Amino acid sequence: MNKANTRFFSLAGLSLMVALAPVACSSDDDDDNTNTTGGTSSNGGKSGSAGTSGSAGKSNTAGTPSTGGTSGNDVGGDTGDAGAGGGGPVAKTRLRVVHASPNAPAVDIYPKGSATAALEGVAYGDATEFIEVDAGEIAFDLREAGADPTDAPAFTTADIDLNGDVDYTIVAAGDFSDPTDDDVGFRLLPLEHDFEAAAAGSAVARIVHATSAWETVDLDIVGSPDVDVPGIDRFADEDNVMLPSGATIDIDFENTDGVLSKLVLPKLAAKSELFVIATGNPGFPFRAPANGFALLVVDQDGKVSWVKENPWLHVVHVSDIGPTDIYESTHEDADDVLVDSLESETLGAFQLPASNTGFTLRAVDDSATSGSATALATGETSTLAVGEHYLGYIAGNTIQTIHEQFDLEQPNKVLLRAVHAAKSTAIPETLDIGPVVSDELKSTLFAGIEPAASADEEGVAINPGNVILGAAATTTTAPLLAQKTLSGDDAPIKGETDFVLVTGTTLDADSANIWLVNTSVAGWSLR
Repeated sequence: MNKANTRFFSLAGLSLMVALAPVACSSDDDDDNTNTTGGTSSNGGKSGSAGTSGSAGKSNTAGTPSTGGTSGNDVGGDTGDAGAGGGGPVAKTRLRVVHASPNAPAVDIYPKGSATAALEGVAYGDATEFIEVDAGEIAFDLREAGADPTDAPAFTTADIDLNGDVDYTIVAAGDFSDPTDDDVGFRLLPLEHDFEAAAAGSAVARIVHATSAWETVDLDIVGSPDVDVPGIDRFADEDNVMLPSGATIDIDFENTDGVLSKLVLPKLAAKSELFVIATGNPGFPFRAPANGFALLVVDQDGKVSWVKENPWLHVVHVSDIGPTDIYESTHEDADDVLVDSLESETLGAFQLPASNTGFTLRAVDDSATSGSATALATGETSTLAVGEHYLGYIAGNTIQTIHEQFDLEQPNKVLLRAVHAAKSTAIPETLDIGPVVSDELKSTLFAGIEPAASADEEGVAINPGNVILGAAATTTTAPLLAQKTLSGDDAPIKGETDFVLVTGTTLDADSANIWLVNTSVAGWSLR
């Protein structure tokens, strides 16, 4: 975790007062007062700025001078000469920032109008240490990390109203590229630490919906009788959600269309107080810069952990076996169907639990009443890891699985990865694949791709724009076994990542095709 520098600053003029003043992180239920800069007394309320603490309760209200700097027992106190004791104590609050905007850069955070950063280098997934500030209204300027403090801010927040003697977690969320969009634009969400005591055998959580791509969602603990947290609107939250501790928890995010994502929360410590922030870009792998959907969990001490989605499999039906239902071999009841009625030349998607050994998939006729019917195609998956996406394809009577691992650091190029996905009796040849001119291969992007095999995992880069792709037997440029014209709206664009599947079901050359599975769009697409 990237810990940002800890500083204390005043809201009066938003000028920095004391630099690098660390603030201890503690549980919100801790009754012991910790001395901090600014004159906070222990065990008896807050002292005057230059006097002796009162016998009980809080000192004069923020900013009201007290005679000689001695705190009073009555709110407001007596107004006197502020010269000797200075102004009365200003109510304080603590805040930390959690960066949960998947397309925002690392940022330096400044009090609005200040040239001195309060927090530096706050990157996606970071939770800063607490800083102590004056209660009241505050706003921040955000600049890309390392930018000159005289540069115009990349974003300036609206005023945030902070109550005194309260801890806040401020969640940076939303689309940084479109900050003015009222629905999905970038924003800061100030969340007060108002946790109730956790029930026995539980952790208490504040669930925050910080996912721009989804509107209203439900959170359901799998196996519970009802939806546990219904109707969380985008950028809203639900506080004091009791989650079982001591065991992993299967959870689903759902909407009216069904399950959006399945995840497994790790064992939670009993009595812990957590912010569970749903963030990231649904439909993409977790690895940067895709930053797929995940839960960012932050505890009361600032410890951060990521909970990644269960693996996604995207299955293309390129066989001649007819419409199929797909099951995992150990879950064959009708309710366990993973994909229902997948037709030829279409794409379906589902999640499975992470597994080091993988699973056996079975495709049965879509008229079958369960997955125990005679399998029309079967296949073993690869190892499946959380936060990752996989291509599956049905070719003949087999189901193959390939891990998607494109190089995502070439945003101005198109990345292609070839797959020999033809039925083994249809195109038994080893293939070369590349751009076509005048019905023959002009050059070779992929050489020697064997049946049921694929090219290197990171992909081969080409320029965006119109292209004709073709496949021929290895070491030949013609005749072409298959070709596909990609132009106009079908032309690949920069940042696109595509599996190039060469398919075929019979020895007839007319049955051969080339299909592109675009993994750079949410949920993937087939063309």
